[in-house]
Amino acid sequence: MADDAVTILLGAEEREALDAYRRDLGPSASRADALAAILREWMSRPGDTAGGEAPTDQGLRPSELNSSNDI
Repeated sequence: MADDAVTILLGAEEREALDAYRRDLGPSASRADALAAILREWMSRPGDTAGGEAPTDQGLRPSELNSSNDI
């Protein structure tokens, strides 16, 4: 699979956070490396839309419904 180039505009706060993350990755890490690492981490977390199926909220069973839990 070929790599795709993506251009994004970051504000100063986001750029500073990205650069801090990049420094944590190591001296040879680029901003692109940092963004790719952030995206990979996000995608691997369970429950995120891209990283896996979100847990289904089952709610209460009809037999458990009463006036004390009626919102």
